[in-house]
Order: sequence, then C-alpha cells, then structure tokens
Amino acid sequence: MSIIGHKMNVAAYMAITPNGMVAKDATRMGFGSEFDYNLFKNKVEETGNVIMGRNTFEASRRAGNFPHKAFNVVMTKKSIKNRFGKNVVFTKEKPEGVLRLLQSKGFENVLIAGGEKLVSSFMKEKLVDEIMLDFEPSLFTKGIRFFESAANSEARLKLLEVKRLSPNEVQLHYRVLK
Repeated sequence: MSIIGHKMNVAAYMAITPNGMVAKDATRMGFGSEFDYNLFKNKVEETGNVIMGRNTFEASRRAGNFPHKAFNVVMTKKSIKNRFGKNVVFTKEKPEGVLRLLQSKGFENVLIAGGEKLVSSFMKEKLVDEIMLDFEPSLFTKGIRFFESAANSEARLKLLEVKRLSPNEVQLHYRVLK
C-alpha cells in the first residue's frame, strides 16, 4: 500500500472458525486458544503496532490484554479518554488517516487486529496487503462472519503459506492481489 509515496505493508490478522465466524458477538470475541493468542501477541510485538476497533479494544481491556506492548491505535467514533499512556491513540480517523499516522511514526509494517467491520473498512479502500487467518477448532452458527460488512467489495488472494500452529490449529497466510 502506498501512502505519500512510501510503501507500507498492511496485514490483517484474525482468528476464524472453519465456518467463517470471527466472534460470537461484539462482546465475546475470544474463542481462540491461549496458544493462538500468544502467537497474535508475538506478531503485535514484532510489528510494533496494532490497529483495532472499539469492540476489540473493549474485549481486550476486559480480558486484561490492553494495551499491547506496541503502539496501539483504537479506531472509534466514541470519545474515549486515554488513560493508557503515549503508546495508545483513540481516533475517529478513516483507514487512510490511521495509516498516515503510523507512517509518521516510522512504521513500515502495520497490523490490523479485527474485528470484521474494521478489516472490512480497510479492505473496501484496498489498503490491505496481507491476510493471516488462524483457523480455530470451534464451530458456532450465530455470530459475526468474516468480511460480512464489505458486501460490495471483492478481493483475489494468493496463498503464501500454510502453517500448522498446533495439532488442532492452522494458519493460512494470503497476499491480497491488486
């Protein structure tokens, strides 16, 4: 993704069920394993930043996982007082504005950590370069589907890697074709 003439790599990272669910509802997102969470946490720390929406922020905060050991950007229309320090930003900016902010901080790689509406907003603007999906051994029929709110958006993907994460979990890593 090129912003202001500089190449950034924007990756979306999500846990997902084999039937395409990314959360049971907006308040209960964590259906993945502790192993999967630790992989995600390591990816956040490796990237040095993470973008999330308000629901993911609230779920992470309730679970005691916020802020991450990285520069945290929470995209929300709601006004939230920052009690978390200089490595946390709450913003009403659109996706491109958030990427400009991260670029101004010197980041070349960006990690989007769900949820579905947030990832869809970046996908609609064609700002996502990679998608990493950690398939969890869970099934439920009611919940939030991956990429549902981007109904008028399409993307072709190229499989880069299939990684067995544990005896029951696998990660599919895709490049989004432009």
